[in-house]
Amino acid sequence: MPPSQNALLAALYPMGCGSGRWPSPARTEKYVHSDSLDFFRWWAEEEPGPIHLLYLDSLDYHDHAAREAHHSAEAEAALPFLAARCLALIDDTSPSGEVDGAPTFGGDGLRAIPFLLERGFRIVWAEAGQVLLERDVAAG
Repeated sequence: MPPSQNALLAALYPMGCGSGRWPSPARTEKYVHSDSLDFFRWWAEEEPGPIHLLYLDSLDYHDHAAREAHHSAEAEAALPFLAARCLALIDDTSPSGEVDGAPTFGGDGLRAIPFLLERGFRIVWAEAGQVLLERDVAAG
């Protein structure tokens, strides 16, 4: 199935998720309920195409260190499959200040954001507990 006509919508919650369905009349969706790291192993085997939007919102419970580590592991696992021009949206993350003129963040994106920034992403939006990053390799 060509990516332009189909979408793979994955529920990547190790602790479970709801249906998360929304209408998309021009596309065919496949819903996957899986642990996110298992999902990226599947992605490597199946090679369904590049990821254009990565949304990280896993482990919604109170172990902050585990959440931060898991989001970082997800970003690292997804990186080889991200399109040259793509977006990454990280939930439960807020600005916490600056270090040497660079913004810092607290919450789930604490480790994932620096990881992505070091690999060519830039922050395009940070509000309401979410941070949106963009990578456009073609733009340089």
